[in-house]
Amino acid sequence: MSSQLEIKGISDLKTASLISIVSAVLSIPLYLITRIAPLLVPTIPSPMSFRTIAAQLPLVVLLLAISLALGLAYIVLLRRGFSSLVRAGRNAGVGVTGTSLYVVGLVLVFLGVGLIILLLFVVLGASGRMTTGITAPQTSILTSGTTIPIGLPSSNVPVRAQLLGPILGGVVLLVVGALLSFVGEVLVLVAFFNLGSYYSEGLVKVGAILTIIPFVNVVAPFLLYFGLGNVQDKLRATPQPGGP
Repeated sequence: MSSQLEIKGISDLKTASLISIVSAVLSIPLYLITRIAPLLVPTIPSPMSFRTIAAQLPLVVLLLAISLALGLAYIVLLRRGFSSLVRAGRNAGVGVTGTSLYVVGLVLVFLGVGLIILLLFVVLGASGRMTTGITAPQTSILTSGTTIPIGLPSSNVPVRAQLLGPILGGVVLLVVGALLSFVGEVLVLVAFFNLGSYYSEGLVKVGAILTIIPFVNVVAPFLLYFGLGNVQDKLRATPQPGGP
C-alpha cells in the first residue's frame, strides 16, 4: 500500500524534474547571447556596437535571476521529496544526503569565487595606484641574502604577502565546494536510480544514468519527469492505508 506522504514525495521529485527541463530551455537563449554578442563587436569598436550589446544586458540579468530562482526551487523540492520518501519508509536517504552535500558545495563555491574576485579587485586597485605614481607597499622574502619581491607573474604589480593566504583559501573553498557538489549530484542520481529499481520504472533508471553522460544528458530530465509520472500514477492506483 502507498501513503499520501509517499505520493507527495514522488510529486515533489517530478516537479523538480520539470524545473530542470525549464532551466535547460532557459539556458538556450543565454548560450546564444554569449555566442552572438562577441560577433556584434567589430574589429574597431564603436559606440553603436557597445549600445547593441548593452541592450541585451537586461535580458541576460533577467534570465540569470530566473535561473537562480529555479535552481533554488529545484534543490528545495529535491530535498523535500526525498525526505518525504524517507519518512514513508522508502530507501531514499542517499538523496537527502546528496542534496545536503550539493547545497554545502554550492555555498563554498560562491564563497570561494567571491573571495577571489574581491582580492582581485584589491590587487587591481594596487595596480591603479602604481600607475598613477603612488607607491604601493611591497613585501619581499629574504632568501640567502637575496631580496625576492612577491608579485603577479604577468606584471610588476606587487602582491601583499597577507593576500596570498586568502587567495589560496578562496581557491581551496572553490575546489572543495566543487567536489562536494559533484559528490552530492552523484548521490542524487544514485537515489533516483534506486527509486527506479524499487518501483520497477525503467525511465527513471535510464534518466538517472543519462544525466552523467555528456550531450545525451539533455533528455534525462524528460525521462525522469515522465518516469516519475508513471510512478505517481501507480501509487495513486494503489489502495491507501485505511481506505476501502
